[in-house]
Amino acid sequence: MVHRGKLVRQTLDKLSKYFGIEAGVIWGDYYAPDYSKPVQIAMLQTIRNRELPPDIDLVILDEAHTGAYFQIWRQIMDKYSGGIWVLSKTKFLGLSASPWRAKNDQGYCQFFQTIVKAPYPKQLIEMGHLCRARQFAFTNLIDESKLKVVNGEYTEKSMADVCTPALNSEIVKLYLEKDPDLKRKLIAFCASVKQASDLAHQFSSVGVEAECIVGETPENEREEIFSKFSSGAIKLISSVGVLTEGFDEASVTSILVCRPVKSKALWVQMNGRGLRPMNGKSDCWFLDFCGNLKRLGLPTYSFPLVLCPDPKPIAPIATKTCPQCSSEIAIYEKVCPHCGFIFDSGSKKAKAIKRKFEEILSPEQQKHVRFLKNRAVNAFNKRKPIDDLDSLFFEEFGYEAPSDWYDGLIFGHELDAWEVYVQHYWRYLLVVTSNPGSTSAKSKMQQLIEREFKSAIQYAKDNFRRSYSEYNASRDNIEVRVSESIKKLIDYQPWWVIIGSTQPPDAHSIIYNYEFCKSRYELRFTDKPHLLEAYMELLGMAIAEGIEYHTQDQSTIDKHIYTIKHSIATSTFKFVRDYVQRLDLTIKQRVWASLSQEEKQAYRKWQDENPVQTAENKPNSSVDNTNSHSTNIKKDNNVNAKSHSTAIKGNSNVTTAERTNTKSPDTGVAKNTHTPVVKVATQLNLFTLAENSETKAANDIYNPLRLQVGDVVASNNPNNQAYNWCGQIVKIHPSDPRLCYVSYPERQKLLNLKSNETWCRFVDLRRV
Repeated sequence: MVHRGKLVRQTLDKLSKYFGIEAGVIWGDYYAPDYSKPVQIAMLQTIRNRELPPDIDLVILDEAHTGAYFQIWRQIMDKYSGGIWVLSKTKFLGLSASPWRAKNDQGYCQFFQTIVKAPYPKQLIEMGHLCRARQFAFTNLIDESKLKVVNGEYTEKSMADVCTPALNSEIVKLYLEKDPDLKRKLIAFCASVKQASDLAHQFSSVGVEAECIVGETPENEREEIFSKFSSGAIKLISSVGVLTEGFDEASVTSILVCRPVKSKALWVQMNGRGLRPMNGKSDCWFLDFCGNLKRLGLPTYSFPLVLCPDPKPIAPIATKTCPQCSSEIAIYEKVCPHCGFIFDSGSKKAKAIKRKFEEILSPEQQKHVRFLKNRAVNAFNKRKPIDDLDSLFFEEFGYEAPSDWYDGLIFGHELDAWEVYVQHYWRYLLVVTSNPGSTSAKSKMQQLIEREFKSAIQYAKDNFRRSYSEYNASRDNIEVRVSESIKKLIDYQPWWVIIGSTQPPDAHSIIYNYEFCKSRYELRFTDKPHLLEAYMELLGMAIAEGIEYHTQDQSTIDKHIYTIKHSIATSTFKFVRDYVQRLDLTIKQRVWASLSQEEKQAYRKWQDENPVQTAENKPNSSVDNTNSHSTNIKKDNNVNAKSHSTAIKGNSNVTTAERTNTKSPDTGVAKNTHTPVVKVATQLNLFTLAENSETKAANDIYNPLRLQVGDVVASNNPNNQAYNWCGQIVKIHPSDPRLCYVSYPERQKLLNLKSNETWCRFVDLRRV
């Protein structure tokens, strides 16, 4: 069952070509009906005036999101089911690539019993069954305040008021700026016959072969236009609704959406016309001129599928524009899927959700809770210590705050994503805690983690107990397993664990790991966009740390390593503690990994014996005798003394003032009663600006070969897979002189990635 003539021909052709089935056709006067054939293809508009074929075992309804609401479909189901659909021996199958109704109160559960989900468009693109999509948005071209909605879609009159010849002129101008050589074949979706005709005329006037097809266009004239378009004699076809369903021309490489769209199904249908793959077609452009991307989201997004009406539809994922290739991509993307541009992981803001207390708080107690919340959130935002919050509260109010009041103080009680916030909190604590490697500091940080996420941890414990109890294990065994599972959730995870690796991967694998994790999150959180954004934020933080890890200058790292090793060997441990406070977390990780077990144990022993004096227990006067402690340790003879440097600047984006463990001078009750805002900032910046005064000296270190755009290069590491590749530098990174973008054709082909470009350090490249 179909509702368009073109679908009749397509179905007839596919059944014959791929399955050898010669089907009968029920369609007006175009075909003579033959009910003796076991398969019949019928137009819904025709069969309502004909006798239904007898003895049918299976009824397939194409474009079911539309056809199911034809009155004839109910009559067909009544006929073959005997009037009781659920007991029917005849099976009914609906097919649709966009199973959404324009009205939120309409669904399909009255016609069908379940949904069988095919792969989402993004999965089909990754599998190669659809071509890659690129989206471009041009905003503020129409006055959206004039649009009116009736039956889930904008009215024709209101659309006609904003889709004017002036808009068409702007569309022609903007498109020619994107594709000046007219290398692409276009179809355009318009709001009215008048607009479609005018758009074709305006494109024709600038030398683009264009035609217009509307509902009244005769069938033979349509076929002639389609034939010319397929051969390339026509570059553009404009239409209103004719091309949304049944148009199956794979050579389309650009979609122009020249009208506002309200319906999600129509939006997906329109853009789906350009995703058919063919040889030589790398991608399809979607150009939106009427704010649809902002309103409906990316057309290739994995929108949730439901059988029954959804009165509260999920808001679409917002988009952003890639500054390098101008593509519209999902707001959570940290790496552009089209050009490989890496976004800076700027500060993320999240509202601290109010605590839903089980107790009833008096007005005075509510004020006390706000005191705690404001100070905790402000300390987190400003990267200042939080360990004196208990004493501040006691000094202000004369009693100790109940432990429950600290539960969810900063991050609220998001039980679905709390483990994400645990990692943000760990990075904050590592910044503000003095001597974080000591046993006492680790214990203190662990207590703060457990206090902030008390309810979430208990919630997870209950879930684990229920899950493990199904295996008939002993109670003690269950508790051991629960403790192990909770420990994994609340332990610090380095960046490589977050992106799914057991050890730091090489620089070329970071983006591959990112794409893998992103695909997993997109499938897992299809119907929960807020969780998708939270996990993608964590992934972005990990990518930022990974890039920082690989973009540190090796000679500087070697100097840090020598300084630390030399100081441990000479037992000047206090200097080591003060020195590492100035280093970024990623540098600390690399330096720590370079130390021997003896060196690590010696430093840990000193840390445990010399805990940092906090503001609460620091004596009025003390004599620093930490350097008098002696530990015998074998000196590393492999350290190059010439690389020793004691004047190395740390590369942290947290200032010394922010690390100072001092009490806030403001001990009064906070007057601001608004919900505080949490800024979950990554500790590391993606790229660090070079100093202008040291450009030459920096180039000697960062780009000793003085490589430039256009140079043909390969990796200089024989153990790297790119050693035998041949690439070309296409761009110098705009803010980091250490990095460039290299185009490796082998990268896209061999690794099955969407882009052949990747970032590289100049020092890792050689000329070819």
